[in-house]
Amino acid sequence: PAELAGIIALSEARFGTGTISSIVFASPDAAWSEVRLADGHHAWVDHRAGVVREFTQADWAIEWVFDLHHQLLSGDTGELVVGGVGLATALMAVSGLILWWPARRSFTAAVVPKRKGRAGWLAAHRDLAVMAAPMVFVSTLTGATMALPDLSRPLFQAPAPKGPKVAVAASGATNWPAALAQAQARFPGAVVRMAIPARKPGQAASFRMRQAGEWHTNGRTTVFFDPADGRIVSAYDAMAQNTGARVYNSAWPVHTARYGGPVWKALIIVGGLSLAALALYGGEAYRRKLFPARRPPIGG
Repeated sequence: PAELAGIIALSEARFGTGTISSIVFASPDAAWSEVRLADGHHAWVDHRAGVVREFTQADWAIEWVFDLHHQLLSGDTGELVVGGVGLATALMAVSGLILWWPARRSFTAAVVPKRKGRAGWLAAHRDLAVMAAPMVFVSTLTGATMALPDLSRPLFQAPAPKGPKVAVAASGATNWPAALAQAQARFPGAVVRMAIPARKPGQAASFRMRQAGEWHTNGRTTVFFDPADGRIVSAYDAMAQNTGARVYNSAWPVHTARYGGPVWKALIIVGGLSLAALALYGGEAYRRKLFPARRPPIGG
């Protein structure tokens, strides 16, 4: 707790109390804590070395790729498009299996075209789709679930954790040590993964915690507290939620392969590569239909 409070204090001293969106604490997978600022900047912080590095999305190619994947570089509008495409792709995987079933005896487990012409591309698209359909369905459906929370949360009966307003205005220094002590007393054995400061008067600050049994690497268990005295005002126990909410909370770790170990990660990778190949095969078959190869004239 003292180390975590020190990281928060260091971050607030460096960046200001009203500019921090969240702090993700270091873990076995990340040596430094990550400070996320309201203006989109990020920083890595070490409780001994201080601020290790400040960066923005433009500084790292992987951040650009993530934004492309997550929001098509278009903010909330892009995220809605991504969600719609993901949902449509999941439905296409199911409808494709239904269409394939009457011709299942022709299945050859081909992952590359074995015949020339459009028929070869269609056959490879069909056979690869049958093998990849489960992973494509899971990947696209979990992605759509995250991208379309206004649709998926009511469907799964999984309301977003939300802290109540506090009577004491959020001004001055937050009593992080007291809040940490109460949070860990409320969920003994849980690991504190994130700190989310209050950014306006009357707003509760919060901790994200991971209990044993949670799939999410940062946990979904949330403790909301009064920033003035660290008093807990409400808590969201992820392990005590209904089945639908727990399924919703599993979408991120399943989609990102943060749960399931190396085997599940390999399956997610294969599913992603298969999805790209399916687009290529289907696109090439469609191109050959629109622009069929012209046969040379006899005797030409």
